[in-house]
Amino acid sequence: MAKRYYIILAILALLFILVNANTPNSVSWLATYKMKDKNPYGAEVTYAFLEDIFGKDNVMHNNASPYEYLHDNLNAFNVIYLASAVKTSDVDQDAILEFLDRGNNVFIAAQEFSGPLADTLGLSNTGYHMFPADAADSVTLSFTNRNFNNKDYSFQYDHLFNYILPDTTLEMDYTILSQSSDYQPHFIKVSYGSGNLYYHSNPLIFTNFNMLHESEQYEYISNCFSYLPKTKTLWSEYYSAGGSQESSTELRFILKNPQLRWAYYILLSFVGIFILFQSKRRQRAIPIVTPPRNSTLEFVETTGRLYFQQKNHANLANKKIQFFLEKIRTKYYINTSVLDESFVDSLASKSGVSQEDIRQLIKMFDFIKKAEKITESQLLDLNKKIESFYTKASL
Repeated sequence: MAKRYYIILAILALLFILVNANTPNSVSWLATYKMKDKNPYGAEVTYAFLEDIFGKDNVMHNNASPYEYLHDNLNAFNVIYLASAVKTSDVDQDAILEFLDRGNNVFIAAQEFSGPLADTLGLSNTGYHMFPADAADSVTLSFTNRNFNNKDYSFQYDHLFNYILPDTTLEMDYTILSQSSDYQPHFIKVSYGSGNLYYHSNPLIFTNFNMLHESEQYEYISNCFSYLPKTKTLWSEYYSAGGSQESSTELRFILKNPQLRWAYYILLSFVGIFILFQSKRRQRAIPIVTPPRNSTLEFVETTGRLYFQQKNHANLANKKIQFFLEKIRTKYYINTSVLDESFVDSLASKSGVSQEDIRQLIKMFDFIKKAEKITESQLLDLNKKIESFYTKASL
């Protein structure tokens, strides 16, 4: 019966694998901006392009926060942040500003730029394009630098959500580098100390989609990165990973891969079914263990029977008296060396047996100790009085 279930499960597993292997992978349009993401809004191609610009040995990457990596880091290099939103903390702001002040450059492409750093540099305010329903499929951007051939670059209008509204009331050195056809800035440089921060308000432009779409989009992206000096460059995924180091465990890797994910689920199903069918108790019959026999009781019975059969009634009676007195000493902690009226009073008060019954019992003890021989009836009478005492005293 169990083999039939295993065969059915094996056939189902094979069908799952065949169907999954022949099903084309669905395209995810989620904007991740990750260097290893091949989907349209990932950044695998963009990261490879940076290696072409700055040299493969000059491009680094990590997920560390600005404070963790930039604070007190005296090396000279560029930093690129590509994410849907960049929201800095106070300590991250201080680390980035110190980094800029030492003459370094930071490139940020984010639809939302907020937090202390954006407030300090006056870049937290953005305007939103309101495209009409009959708007063209594309919107053009151009560079203000005429060295870039004074060319317009077309992008899908849904890739240009917002533009930058720098706070001109601050004493900051702003330079508009790229703007839309209606002269709204999308790419801006802010000088701080000896360095520069470059901010682009539309990160979707820098994803795989536009890197591979048309040559002019590729050229626009290349021109944006050309503002950075050709030196060591750090690609940080701190903000694209949700502001913290993303776990890279083996299980996460398995679940992200469709084929491995299905294999993992099938394995779990097999384990669950195996446990279900093998959960029945399998155990050898428990042997019946005979409880230990009370050999002490047998010994007493055998000894008593021996004395009784030999007609040695006096010896047996004296042993019963000794055993009785031993129980009195153990139970009531009464001295039994002298069986006088003091003993009678103590035993009567502690046992609850009447003094008269105790006196009769002691009187018989004295008689037996003095007699050389006693009859069978006298032995039985002694036994009867002792058992009566035990019953009344619950001993």
